[in-house]
Amino acid sequence: MQSILQYHLLCRSVQDQYGRTNEKSAGFVSPFPKQILVSANKDEFGRRNTSDNLNSEYEKAPRYFDPELRHDEPIQVSLANGTQTAIGTSLGFPLEGVKVRERTSEEGESGLVFVVGWDTPDNPMNPHNWSMVCRIVTTIMVCLILTVVSATSSIDAAVKPQSSQAYHVVAGNLTTGCYLIGFGTGALVAGSFSETFGRNVVYIISMFIFIIFIMATGLAPNYGAAIVFRFLTGLFGAIPLTCAGGTIADLWSPLEATLALPFLQMVAYAGPMIGPVIRSYVGMGTVSWRWSSWIMAIFAVLVLSLVLLLQPETYGPLLLKWKAHHLRQTTGDPRYRSETEIIKTTLWERLRVNLYRPFLLVCTEPIIVIFSIHLTIIYIVVFSLMNGYTYIFPTYMVHLKV
Repeated sequence: MQSILQYHLLCRSVQDQYGRTNEKSAGFVSPFPKQILVSANKDEFGRRNTSDNLNSEYEKAPRYFDPELRHDEPIQVSLANGTQTAIGTSLGFPLEGVKVRERTSEEGESGLVFVVGWDTPDNPMNPHNWSMVCRIVTTIMVCLILTVVSATSSIDAAVKPQSSQAYHVVAGNLTTGCYLIGFGTGALVAGSFSETFGRNVVYIISMFIFIIFIMATGLAPNYGAAIVFRFLTGLFGAIPLTCAGGTIADLWSPLEATLALPFLQMVAYAGPMIGPVIRSYVGMGTVSWRWSSWIMAIFAVLVLSLVLLLQPETYGPLLLKWKAHHLRQTTGDPRYRSETEIIKTTLWERLRVNLYRPFLLVCTEPIIVIFSIHLTIIYIVVFSLMNGYTYIFPTYMVHLKV
């Protein structure tokens, strides 16, 4: 809902910016012959103009100045831009926030490209410039997502005796282990999806599939199905968990993130503690142990509803991609591109890099190996305690919820 609103607001902002620039250039007499402006990138012999060629043409032309501009600012940049010639309008001014440059050989094409950015440093569409209330609410939305995803990881630990009896198995802890394996697997590909489609779409789709597999776990007819569904639940639950740090970076400056990111991590690690509190009231009385899955599914549906209604898109490059799209539609010039659109890479290429990079870092960075071992030990201790309560305190199971 909020993403759709942002898309239309960006369209209106681009149209207003273009209108203001068009009005500013009304009645302006260009210092260059019209044929130079129309060709924009070709000289009189049909050869491609470089920046030096354009500057030499500028030096030959008589200088006229816009009365609204300072008199020491000639409009040399207007020729280099040539952005409005596609629709027969020479504005004489570059659009604010648009950087004109030549394409490099690595980008696979030749010619000028108009790199779209924010027109002003305090542009209200830039997530870093949102109001404090808006950024705090968005951060709380992400915290709720982390809570439901991490709490689901340990929700089935206390009902393990009932589930093991229902499935006629002894190794009832395997469902928790498979959820964590799914966590690790999903984290490898989550970044590529969020950098391609944006944060909001990834949150919504992954949470929707996450809910489906929570319900599938609650309906699992046998232990094998429960293991598979728990793995898939962890796989799709890892995607929003991994993208949460990116959302914090989208919203907060590096200094502000030193407060926001620790708070986010505290919520993420509090989830496994909240899960046992919830499920300690399930399975001990008349309520079926399968309600441990249904409770988390209900919680996840409520969070997903809030995300659909209140969560805006925070990924800046995607917002600039929308802006570039609106500029192409408004001006009719296909050279407007966001930074991420200049070099076209497929989703598979990004996934391949993200899959390869963690193993490369583990092999080349000792500090990452040490930190990974540290986190592995923490997870082993935490989830061993979750599953060990029923063995450590078998006599006091009736008071488990206390």
